Amino acid sequence: MSCPVSRASTVRILLIVLALVLAATAALVAQWPAGHALPRLTAGAGLALDAIEGSVWAGTAQRAWYRGLALGRLRWTLSPASVLRLAPQAEVAVDGAELAARATITRPRGGGLVLTGLDGRLPAGWLQRILNEPFLGLAGVIGFEFDRVGIGADGRLLALEGRTHWEDARLSGRLASELGDLRVDWRTESAGVMLGSLADAGGPLELNGVVTVTADHYRIDARLRARSADSVALRQALELLGRADAAGWVRLQIEGPMLPL
Repeated sequence: MSCPVSRASTVRILLIVLALVLAATAALVAQWPAGHALPRLTAGAGLALDAIEGSVWAGTAQRAWYRGLALGRLRWTLSPASVLRLAPQAEVAVDGAELAARATITRPRGGGLVLTGLDGRLPAGWLQRILNEPFLGLAGVIGFEFDRVGIGADGRLLALEGRTHWEDARLSGRLASELGDLRVDWRTESAGVMLGSLADAGGPLELNGVVTVTADHYRIDARLRARSADSVALRQALELLGRADAAGWVRLQIEGPMLPL
């Protein structure tokens, strides 16, 4: 006559079965093909990927676009532990013909994104496609190093800590002129209010002023002048921006709405 299975034995069997199921599930998730997962995960985010390889945890997309702008090759590594904490964190890098950048991206429980260690370089002309100013030609290289960038769940910029610099800055078109090296040092003044200090590095253009950015608005208040009277092209370009004062400074004030990222 067979012995009845004790309650303790039943519990042990159930635990073993549960452990096997969890192990099998973990193995399947670990090998979840990125080509199947990412199109669903990025739906509606404006990000398009092609030639995807690897898993959702670590992989590459040979070609990536964000809202129609070509980024280049995208690589990522997603931390499984961060997913368990319900605050997914990934190391992301972009290597393109024009844009090169890397960052650690975290999605907090409350939504939005936090980027840390964001740095990279891109041609100034790349921004011209965003600004949509056909009469303003930008040349040179723009570099950026941000300790922290905060983006709200609605896509609005909330925090900015770091620096951007425009190396060998030049304008073409009607405003063709040499500008030198320019920079903006960013800091978060208060929740949702960011300030950027404008400055030059001693080149043809003298520059100082402040950029104020809020979640839905930006304002630039700057003063510009040619450092040398011999910079005829630059002086003529500045005259198109406004009338110079007795000391040769041109006041530039621009403001408008901030679009969601």
